[in-house]
Amino acid sequence: MSSFNAFQQTQQQPLQPTLTYQSLVQVLTTASVVSNNSTRNNSTLLAEQQLKKWESAQGYHFLLQSVYNENTLPLQIRWLAIICLKNGVEKYWRSTRINSITKDEKIEIRKSLFKMLDEQNNQLCIQNAHCVARIARIDFPSEWSSLFDDFSVLLQNCSNGNNINLVRLYNILLILNQVLKILATVKIGRAKAAMHSKISVIMPHLIKFYHILFEKTSSEDMASIEVGYLCLKNLRRAIVDVNTNRVA
Repeated sequence: MSSFNAFQQTQQQPLQPTLTYQSLVQVLTTASVVSNNSTRNNSTLLAEQQLKKWESAQGYHFLLQSVYNENTLPLQIRWLAIICLKNGVEKYWRSTRINSITKDEKIEIRKSLFKMLDEQNNQLCIQNAHCVARIARIDFPSEWSSLFDDFSVLLQNCSNGNNINLVRLYNILLILNQVLKILATVKIGRAKAAMHSKISVIMPHLIKFYHILFEKTSSEDMASIEVGYLCLKNLRRAIVDVNTNRVA
C-alpha cells in the first residue's frame, strides 16, 4: 500500500521540464502573462517557481542572455529574461557563492554582452546596462582586463567620420555610464587603480563625439541632443569621478 501511495504521489506531480532554450522561452512566456486585473494565475506562479529552480542549473544564465538577444521574441519575454539575468549576476556571479555560475559560462556571457547595440527599446537597454555594470564591478580587472579597450573599439566602430550611428552610440554610452558609475564606488582592490590607468583609452572618443554632436545639433534634433547629453555625462564621470577617487 505504501508503495502504491508513493506511486500515486509521483504521478500527481508534474514532470519538471528539462532546461533548453525552447523550454526556457515557454516558461518565460507563461511567467510574463498577467491577467486583466493584474493578478497572477496558477500557471504564472508555477512558471515563476520553475525559473527559481533553474537558477542553479548550469547554462541557465547564458540561455537567459540568448533569449534577451533574440529580437524576434516579444518584448515582455525579453524583458523578463534580462531582469532574471541581472538578478542572477548579483546572486551567482561571484565564484564564492553557492551554485555560482561556472567560469566557462561567464566567458560566453561576456562575449555576448554587446550584441544588442542596435536595440531601440530604451527600457531593455537600461536593464542590460545594469547587468553589464554588475559584471564589470566583479570581473574588472582580474577577469575582464580588456573592459575599457572593448569600449574603445565599440565607440570607434559606431561612426564613419562625422556620420554617427546614434542608436548604437547611445546604447554604448548608456552601458559605459553605468560601468563608470559602479566602478567609481570601488574603494579597495585593483579595480580603482586599473580604472584610472585605462580611462585614457576612451577619453578621445568621448571628446570627439561631444564636439561633433555639439556642432551639428539643432534645437529640433532631439536624438542628437540626448546622445550629446549622455556623452557629456560620461565625460563628467570619467574626469570627475575617476580622478576624485584617484589612487595617490
